[in-house]
Amino acid sequence: MPNRIGFVGAGRMGSILLKGFLSERVVDVEDLTAYDIESDKLKEIARQTGLTESDSLKQLLEASDIIFLCVKPVEMERVLGLVGPHAKDILIVSVAAGVSTSFIEARCPDSRVIRVMPNHCGLVSEMASAYCVGQSANKEDMAAIEALLESVGKVYRVEETHMDVVTGLSGSGPAYIYLVIEALAAAAEKQGLSKSVAFGLAVQTVKGAAEMADSSQQKTGELIDSVCSPGGTTIEGMKILKQYQVSEAFMEAVDAATKKSRELLV
Repeated sequence: MPNRIGFVGAGRMGSILLKGFLSERVVDVEDLTAYDIESDKLKEIARQTGLTESDSLKQLLEASDIIFLCVKPVEMERVLGLVGPHAKDILIVSVAAGVSTSFIEARCPDSRVIRVMPNHCGLVSEMASAYCVGQSANKEDMAAIEALLESVGKVYRVEETHMDVVTGLSGSGPAYIYLVIEALAAAAEKQGLSKSVAFGLAVQTVKGAAEMADSSQQKTGELIDSVCSPGGTTIEGMKILKQYQVSEAFMEAVDAATKKSRELLV
C-alpha cells in the first residue's frame, strides 16, 4: 500500500493515530510527515516520535500519498481551501465529525476521499472505528485504510448515512464507559473498599465483560442471565438498574450525540 503518510493537525486525534501507526510498525517514521499551524505542538510531537515536520501544507502534500485531515469541523473549509490546489492524485482521509465526503470532494476535485470516525482508544491499540468512501476512492484506498486502522483496533465499513450514529456510539462511547467505571468504583469505595482496589476491580470487570461479549457465542441477554442466579445478588442490582432506566439512558445518550453530529453536517 502507499506508505508516505502526512498528518494535517497534530492535536489529540492526529497524535493518537500517528503514534499508533508507528508503535504498530505499519509505517516507518521516515515516511511520516506532519503539519500544524501551532508550531509548538508540531515540534513537540516531532520530538516525541522523530517524524518530519513540514513547513507548509504544500510541502506536506508533495511528500505524501495519503493525508489525514485531523482538524476540527469548523476549520475544514479554511484548510481545504489551502489543500485543494495542491492535492492532485492523493488520498484524503478526514476524521472530522459531520464533514461529508462530498463537501471535501467539491473543494479537492483531483483527490480521492475517505471519511473515518476513530476514537481515542487507539492509544492502547483498542480503537473502534468506521469509515465510508467518497465517489472516487478505490479498492486499493480502502485496503490501505483498513490496514492502517486495523493495526490499532477494529474497523468497519459503513454507508455515509450511518457515520453520525457511529460518532454517537463509538466516537463518544468511551466517555460513557468511563462514567460506568467511575460509578462502580465509587460505590465500592462507599462500602469500604480502598480506592485502588475498587478502581482496579471496576476496570477489570468492564474489561472482562467486554472480552466475554466479544468472544462468547452467547448473546448479551444470555450472558446477563448467566450471571443472574435466582434469588442472588446480581438480580437485586439489576432491579435497581431497571428502576433507574439505565439502558434507556445509554440509548438516549447515543441518540443525543448522533443528533449533535447531524447538526454539524456540512
